[in-house]
Amino acid sequence: MSEEQSRYRKLTGFPSIVTGALLAALPVYSFLFLLRIPDLLFHINLFTGQFLGGFLAILLALVFLVVPQHKNASRKYLPWYDTILALAGFAGGSYIFFFYPAISQQRMYQATFLEIVLGVVTVLLILEALRRLTGWLLIILSGFFIVHALFGDYFPGFLFNRGFSLKRFIELTYFYYDGIFGVALAVAANIIIIYIFFGTLLQITGGGRIFTDIALSMVGKFRGGPAKVAIVASAFFGTISGSPTANVATTGMMTIPMMKSMGYKPHFAGAVEAVSSTGGQIMPPVMGSVAFLMAEYLNVSYGEIIVAALIPALLYFLAVFIQVDLEAAKMGLKGLPAEEIPSGRNALKQSWLVFGPLAVLVIFLIVFHQNASLSGLYALATLFILSFLKKESRLNPRKLLDSFKNTGMGMIDIGIICAMAGIIIGSVTLTGLGFKLSYELVNLAGKNIYILLLITALASTVLGMGLPVVTCYILLVVLVAPALVNLGITPIAAHMFVFYFGVLSFITPPIAAAAYVAAGIARTGFMSVGWKAMQLGIVAYIVPFFFVLNQNLLMKGSAGDILIVFITACIGVAFLSVGIGGYFIRHIGRFSRILFTIGGLGMMFPGWQSDLLGLLPVILEWKLLLKVISFLIHRKRPGTGSTKG
Repeated sequence: MSEEQSRYRKLTGFPSIVTGALLAALPVYSFLFLLRIPDLLFHINLFTGQFLGGFLAILLALVFLVVPQHKNASRKYLPWYDTILALAGFAGGSYIFFFYPAISQQRMYQATFLEIVLGVVTVLLILEALRRLTGWLLIILSGFFIVHALFGDYFPGFLFNRGFSLKRFIELTYFYYDGIFGVALAVAANIIIIYIFFGTLLQITGGGRIFTDIALSMVGKFRGGPAKVAIVASAFFGTISGSPTANVATTGMMTIPMMKSMGYKPHFAGAVEAVSSTGGQIMPPVMGSVAFLMAEYLNVSYGEIIVAALIPALLYFLAVFIQVDLEAAKMGLKGLPAEEIPSGRNALKQSWLVFGPLAVLVIFLIVFHQNASLSGLYALATLFILSFLKKESRLNPRKLLDSFKNTGMGMIDIGIICAMAGIIIGSVTLTGLGFKLSYELVNLAGKNIYILLLITALASTVLGMGLPVVTCYILLVVLVAPALVNLGITPIAAHMFVFYFGVLSFITPPIAAAAYVAAGIARTGFMSVGWKAMQLGIVAYIVPFFFVLNQNLLMKGSAGDILIVFITACIGVAFLSVGIGGYFIRHIGRFSRILFTIGGLGMMFPGWQSDLLGLLPVILEWKLLLKVISFLIHRKRPGTGSTKG
C-alpha cells in the first residue's frame, strides 16, 4: 500500500516528534494513573473524571494530527486547520482535567456560557474524529440520539420526550459521569489500553508467530490442515484483538491463501477465516475487550464473565472445526507436507512467552479474584520478564518505545468510539429511551419469553451491523438488554445474549464486515463468503437461546449438571454439523440430514426430555453410526498410510 493510500499521515520534522510523543504518552499516562505514581511520588490524587479529561485531551489531539480529513488528502503534511482542531481538542479535555475537582463538588453543576461553548466544541470534535476514523454510519447513529434529546417533542410514539435545552444536554454529556467521561471511556483508559499494550508487546516479542507455529504443529498435518490452523490461530489472536475485521486482515493474509492452495474453494477459505476471527471475540480470557465492559456494567468480577463465556465459545469452535474436517473429508483433502510444519517441540519450547503471561492473567482473575486492570498489569510484568530469557524476544528501549507508540495508535479508534458511546448513553439517560424501548419490546412480544428472544436477537443483529464490537455492545446493553431482564432473565444471560448476536453481525449478510474483508483476500464473492460463514457459525445463532433458558451452559449450577449439559451439547454440535454439512464418512441423503439436525438441536437443548429426541438419528441411522465406529476403531494412525483425520 502506498503512502498516499495509507490510513494515517506520515509526518516529518517537528509535527512527527509531537505526534510520536503523544502516541507514547497516551499509554504512559494511563499506567501512571493506574499505578498511582502521582499520588505516591507527589501526593497528587487524581479523580477518575479528571484523569479521563487528560486522556481525552491526548486522544483528540492525536486524531487530528494523524488522521487526514478525507481519504484523498495528502499524508505528507499537516494542514493548518488540523493543527487548530488538535489544539481545540486538547483544550476540551484539559479543561475537565484542571477543573473537574471543583465541578464534582457541586451536585447540580450550572455551566457558564463559555463552558457550554467548550462542551459543544468538544462534542463536535468527537463527532468529526469519529467520521474520519469510521465513516458516516456512526455519525448518523450519534446524530439521531443527539437530535432525539434536543428535539424529542417532535418525535412520535414512544420516541416522544419533552425535549431538552442544549445547555442541559451539554451539562450532562460533558460534565457528568453519565456522559463522555463515563464508564465506556473509563474502561478504555483503565483496562482496554492494558490489553492492547499486551497484544502489541506479544507481537513485538514474537508471540504472534508463536500462535501460528503452535497451531501448525497441532493440526497442520491433519486433513484440511490449513483450515484448522486458521481456526486455532484466529481464536488465539482474536481473543486479544478487539476487532474481527483486523483479525481477518492480520491472520487471513497467511491462512486464506494456504487454504486455497490445499484445495479449499475461495469462498469456503474466506468463510473459515471470517468465522474464526469473529469467534475470537467470544472466546475467553480477553474476548476482544468487551468482557471488561460487561463486568463493569453488571458490577461482577471479570472472572465470572469469562467462566460464563467458556462453554458457549467452545461449542462455537467445535462446530467450526467439525464442519471444516467434514468438508476436507468430502473433498479428499490431506494435511500440509511435513516440511511445511514447524517442530512441535520447538513451538512448545517457545510457548512460555505466550502462555506464561496468559496463565498469570487467568490465575489472578479467577483464583485470586483481582480486577481486570491489576491482573493485566501482572500479566504485562510477566511478559516483560520472560521476554529477556531469549535473545530473539528480548526487549530493548527501541522496541519498548515502538510498543508504546503502537498502543497509542491502537487506542485512537476505540477511545473515540467509547467517547461517542458516552454521548449516546448521556442522551438515553436524559430521555429515558432505554426504558421506553424495553417496555415496547416486552409489549410487542406479548410478554412471551420466546417471542421476545427472537425479536431481541433480530434487533441485536441489525443494530450491530457495521458497528465496532465495543459500540455494538454498549448500544445493545442500553437499548435492548433491559427488555430481557424485565421478563426475568438474569442480567449476565441477557448481556451475553445481546453480545452474541451483536458479534454475529460481523458474519451475517448483508453487512458482514469480517466476511467482506475475508472475501477481498480470498478474491471471491462477498455474499458467498457471508452465507458460508453463517453456516459454519451456526452454533452461535442457537446456543444463546439455550443458555438463556438453562444457565448450566453459563456454568451456573452443580458440577454434575454442568458436565452432563456440556457433554450432551458437544454431541449435539457434532450431529448438527453433520446435518448441515451433509457428510458423515459418506454423503448422506436429505432425510438423514434432517434427522441429524433435529437430533443435534435436541441434544444441545438442556434437559433429559430433549436428549431423548436427540437420540433420533442414533435409533434410525444405527447402521451408518456402526460404520463410523468401525472406521474409528480400525483406521490406521496418521503417518501409516491412512487418511489423516
